[in-house]
Formats: sequence, structure tokens, C-alpha cells
Amino acid sequence: MVMSILLPYDSGQERLVPLPPDVAVHHYDSFLHIERQSRQLQRDLQTLLDAQSTGLAAGLSRPTGDDTTSNGSLTPTPTPTQLGSNPRNTITIPVRQPLQKKIGLRGARRGILKAMHALLSLKEEERRLIDSELKNRRLAVKEVETFVNKQSGLENAIAEIQTNDGSLRAENLIREARTLETDIRDLESKLLQMKVRHRHVLNEVSQIQNSVDAQLSSYKASLALVQTDVNNYLRSPPIRPLVPPTATPPPFYALNPDRRTLEMAKEQWIMEQNELRSKRRKADLEIEALKEGGGVWQKVVSNISSFEKLLQREMRSLQQGSQFRESRDEESNIAKRRTVLDELDDTTSQLETSLQLAEQKSWNLLICCIGAEL
Repeated sequence: MVMSILLPYDSGQERLVPLPPDVAVHHYDSFLHIERQSRQLQRDLQTLLDAQSTGLAAGLSRPTGDDTTSNGSLTPTPTPTQLGSNPRNTITIPVRQPLQKKIGLRGARRGILKAMHALLSLKEEERRLIDSELKNRRLAVKEVETFVNKQSGLENAIAEIQTNDGSLRAENLIREARTLETDIRDLESKLLQMKVRHRHVLNEVSQIQNSVDAQLSSYKASLALVQTDVNNYLRSPPIRPLVPPTATPPPFYALNPDRRTLEMAKEQWIMEQNELRSKRRKADLEIEALKEGGGVWQKVVSNISSFEKLLQREMRSLQQGSQFRESRDEESNIAKRRTVLDELDDTTSQLETSLQLAEQKSWNLLICCIGAEL
């Protein structure tokens, strides 16, 4: 009854499966894959920003039809399924890559938006991976606490058995038995009564001693089993460190398995929990910025495109009618120019408002893009 209370082995709670020591599993590979994808997207964004600057510098002196030479995509956009797979299981087949087409201004703008969506998907996958690692460490901390509670309960039970009234009573009865033996020799008339009492006392001593020995043996065996489980658990912990395979492992993992303790394991995984929470907060901030910033950039591109269409339409009208225009059309031309200037002021004001919002929220990507448009 006591054993079942102190040692709830079959509690039904979720437990981590220890990883075999001869299998090299590095969970950091997933984070490394995400980091590489993120760097690639950042390089693509820089290329698109350069293409945007080149297109803006070229001005509106030529038609924008050549923007269709490229859709702004420099690299394949990773899907969540691809990001969640193990990069070590991917077979890379080298192929001859065609020369990249020149990216026009419109293609660069579309490419920037597409890269934002790809980076958003990548960060959401990173957040899911972080949540999974956090869950594993919460389970590991619970298992460590369970082992600590089992050890403490068994040690307290053993100490209580060794110091309870049963042991003291056995010692007192032994002394009483010796006294009775002396009384038997001194009081022959009470020999029969004393012998009966003597046998009774000896039997009781034997029963108590056997009971104490049995309890101690049971609890000591249970403690040995728990200690074996603890040693196996610490020798092959179910959590791998969040460091690259080539980096120096944390002190807990670098330590000889025989010298590891449950307190060290708990401290290590609590520290990793804090690191993962910090990464998750950073990923949440980037996701929020990409979601909101994407909408702002779409609005900016829409405003610029509307103004450019108006400007091109008016310029074509002026060029086509310049040879046949009479003096009475001068007022009409002035009105058209004023309309273009008013639309330019309105578009510039909207871009400046969006730029101020980006600066307030420290959206460096939008600051760069909108600043280039201005």
C-alpha cells in the first residue's frame, strides 16, 4: 500500500523516450536549415532592392513592358512542408542553372512582396519548431521532478522505518528477556509463568525484527531500481543541446555521464527553455511586422502604380498632340499639368505617411523600400 503511494510508476502521464547513445541526432539541424533559408531570403531581398533602385534610377523615360522579363523570384520559395522535413534526408542533384533574367522595377516590387510572404512562412515554421522543443523540455523538467520526488519519498520512508517505535520496542524486549531469564533462576516458584512470558516475548521480537527487515529490503530494492533508472536517464538524456554539432556542448552534456545529476539536468533544460522563449518572442515580433508591413507595402505600390499610369497617359497625350496643338489648347495643357502635380503631391504625402509609420515601428525593410520610392 505504501509502495504504491510513493512510487506511481504507471501514472499514465506523457514521458519522453530516451535516445540511444550510438545514434547521433542533432535537433539543431532544423534551426540551422531555417537560418540558412532566412539568410538566402535576405540575400534575395537585397538583390530585389538593388533591382528596384536601378529601375527607379532609370526613370519613366521608357515603357514598363520589360518588367515582365522576371517575376522577381530569385530562389525557389520554401514551403512549410519542405521546411519541416529533415535537411539531412534531402538529396541535392546539381544541375546547370540558367542565367537569371534581368529584373524590372515592377518585377522587383512583386519580388519584394513574394519574399515577404516566404519569410513570413519561414518564421511561422520556426515558431512551430520552437514550440515543439519547448514542449519536450517541459516534459523533461517534469520527469526530473518526478525522479526527485521518488528519491525523496523512498529515503524518508527508509529513515522513518529505521527510527520508528518498532525498532526501539525490539531492543526493550530483548532487555526484558534477559531480565526474565535471571528472574527464572531466582524465582523458581514462578518458573512456569516466566517461561510462558519468555517464549511470548521472544516470538514478538522475532516477528518485529522480520517485519522491519522485510520493509527495509523492499524499500532499498525500490531505491536501487529508481537509481538505475536515473543513471540510464542521465546517461542517455532525451533532449539534445541547442548548439551546432561542431560547437562545444554545454557543461551538462560535456560532463562524464557518471558525474551527471538530476539537478544539473533540470538546470540545463530550464536554461534552454528561457533561450527558446526568447527566440519565440523574437519570431513573434518579426511575424507581426511582416504581416502588417506587407499590407503597408501593397498600399504603397498601389499608390505609386496609379500615379505612374496617370503620368504615362498624360505624357503620351502631350507627345501625340504636340504637332497639332494650337494656342487655344494651352489652358487645357496647364490644367492637365496641374492635375499631374496635384496627384504627385498626394502620392508623395501618402508615401511619407507610410514611411513615418515604418520608422516608428523600426521596419528597416519598409524604410529602405519606401525611401527608395520617394
